[in-house]
Amino acid sequence: MTHPLLDPVSARYYDAGERPAIEILEEETSVIEQIGWAKGNLFKYQHRRSLKGEDSRDAEKLSRYAAYLRLLQTLPPTAERMYVAEAWQRYGIQISYTLS
Repeated sequence: MTHPLLDPVSARYYDAGERPAIEILEEETSVIEQIGWAKGNLFKYQHRRSLKGEDSRDAEKLSRYAAYLRLLQTLPPTAERMYVAEAWQRYGIQISYTLS
């Protein structure tokens, strides 16, 4: 499965290095930390949605963060303290960090 946060429109900004930032982030943060991050971003995009004048972009971001949160929440509670990349591997969730 392609990572839910990969966005073709913004990919050129986030894939500037050798690997996508989200891939590195998931190697260095726990599932519970990423759940909090996803919830925070969901709140942010919902809260400012009608204020920015970019309603369609924020709606797309809302959809992506909601999908990411749902995916994280499929992991069992025992995975909360694991690094996300480790949890994906342990629980058989295959994530692609490329859009192709």
